[in-house]
Amino acid sequence: MTRAQWAATGAMLTLFSLFVLSVPAAAAPPSTAGTGGWTELAAQSGAAAAAIPGDEVVVVKAGGLSAASLFTGTGAVVHAAAGGRFIASMPAGEVASFLTRTNDRVGVSYAEVSSQVHEAALPANRCIQGCGSNSNPPTSIVVGDSDDADGLPCGFAGDCQPADGIYSQSYLNQIDVPQAWAVTHGSPSIKVAVLDTGVDNSAPDLQNVQAYEPALCTDESYCTTGANVDQVGHGSHVSGVIGADNNLNMGTAGIGWNVQTEMFKVLNGQGEGSDADVVSGIYAAVASGARVISMSLTGGLCTEQCIDPDEAAAVSYAIAHNVVVVAAAGNDSSNSPEYPASLPGVLSVAATDDGSLAWFSEYGAAANIAAPGVNILSTFNNDGYALMSGTSMATPMVAAAAALVLSVNPKLTPLEVDAILEQTATPIAGNPISGGQVDVAAAVAAARQTAPRAVNGYQIAGSNGSVYTFGSALNYGSVVGKLNRPVVGIAVIPGGGGYWLDASDGGVFSFGAASFRGSMGGQHLNQPIVGMASTPDGKGYWLVASDGGIFSFGDAHFYGSTGSIKLNKPIVGMALSPNGAGYWLVASDGGIFTFGAAPFLGSAGAIPLNKPIVAMVPTPVRPGYWLVASDGGVFTYGAATFWGSTGGDPIPAAVTGAGSGG
Repeated sequence: MTRAQWAATGAMLTLFSLFVLSVPAAAAPPSTAGTGGWTELAAQSGAAAAAIPGDEVVVVKAGGLSAASLFTGTGAVVHAAAGGRFIASMPAGEVASFLTRTNDRVGVSYAEVSSQVHEAALPANRCIQGCGSNSNPPTSIVVGDSDDADGLPCGFAGDCQPADGIYSQSYLNQIDVPQAWAVTHGSPSIKVAVLDTGVDNSAPDLQNVQAYEPALCTDESYCTTGANVDQVGHGSHVSGVIGADNNLNMGTAGIGWNVQTEMFKVLNGQGEGSDADVVSGIYAAVASGARVISMSLTGGLCTEQCIDPDEAAAVSYAIAHNVVVVAAAGNDSSNSPEYPASLPGVLSVAATDDGSLAWFSEYGAAANIAAPGVNILSTFNNDGYALMSGTSMATPMVAAAAALVLSVNPKLTPLEVDAILEQTATPIAGNPISGGQVDVAAAVAAARQTAPRAVNGYQIAGSNGSVYTFGSALNYGSVVGKLNRPVVGIAVIPGGGGYWLDASDGGVFSFGAASFRGSMGGQHLNQPIVGMASTPDGKGYWLVASDGGIFSFGDAHFYGSTGSIKLNKPIVGMALSPNGAGYWLVASDGGIFTFGAAPFLGSAGAIPLNKPIVAMVPTPVRPGYWLVASDGGVFTYGAATFWGSTGGDPIPAAVTGAGSGG
């Protein structure tokens, strides 16, 4: 699907949409009056211009192009936004032609209609003043018992339960929160950013929750209040699950009540918003120093190739800046992906009901971890409490668990936090999702024992299946026995632990913790396989052919290929960008091709080479890559450091692949 086709699809998804166009932040021009049929507004601390009724909102990313060169004659109201983008409110009749001509322009990364998103909760059972029947929880739920004599906050030592026996936070016990509190109740240095409908932080339980201003939602009809006002209660409920004050001896207990919780209002007074607003919220959260982003929202079912490049770039940016990203899997009882939860590197959260998958929850590959999501008691707006259900309620539990993990081990990377949460999760009967139900205590315990690993080395694979290691990289094994076809590449699980080798016929060999996800072995190929790369969580991989054709397995997403492009030299390898939302392809002459959010950092295309390039290796955190020649010579770009090579050493087989890891 082309960018123009994707953009046109976005226009059909919603009646209210924003346009986003991306440009370098330095290119943001000063505020000007509208000339030539468009108006430009000054950038407002990340806030978006209000959407004009009848208009559509368009997002454009276009390095080096000015707003005037893009929007003149469209009648759009435009402002520069975070992430090097332009967001424009444009008359609906101008949109189709604008997208067609803009996506064809050199320098434009994408131009699209911003699709609609909404909260991922089922209708709330609201607790109001005077309630207390079997259908509603009492207005005030005491969380400390009267004979708690240790002086610690309720649950800190796992010795006190809510006084009300019917309406309690029993979900805390289901995921072992009291046991985690025996170790930590969170560090004030860890911030969780909640992207939602606002928060009623005048309530006693929520007074510690910060409200980021200005509000980032753009619907001028239903987004007329600041982030400290929550018209629907959804954001207050989600915030309470994470950060409700547990020292009041009344109300509800937040899982991570001692971490910082900050609300970024991206949804309006009806619980709806746009992708453009969510993206602005992600960039604002990163700028504020968040270590975890929690998004209890979704754009609904997605049945085609419909990754939003604007969202993908923002999520990649967050992960590259050491932020764990958590999102609701959705409530459509489907195994179809929903976004942003299904973007690479995002923890997609399903909902459980007493340990089993909830009837409404997404399942299968659409979710990789779960938490309780039925009749969850938490804070609400107007100083109230409510029982709510949905993957919206499960998401902040996982976000809070991530915050507690980071509280005991703040040096962990997002991928390491994700791995700890998933590996310590409790299996769900029938394995309805690709992971289990979060176990907060087990995750905290594992995090305390995990030494953050610096990946200062790489593996090199030979055509006979042998593996050579340099720096701190570990050897998990080599192919033993005769091969049908030579090994041509290696892909290492991000963060280490294992790797795959791939052969030219598409056969795949797994070592260490690497799991087999499929292969092209036995299938007809137009061109031979020449390399492979792992997805960010190690649950999938790509194979690449010499013509640049891409084959995806597991949770690998397709970002593009050179399959239809005439190449000067054949493709010989690929690598995943550190942000997880794109990849590079490399040709035998050292030429580099970028896809998704992978940046161009240089190539060996103009350098005389003694031997052809046969592989590339990405750096683990900051953008960079190594290129490896068939004699083992190594070339470094971006953040890549030279650790050695076999360029001057005799080796029994030509080098065919390489990978970074432990």
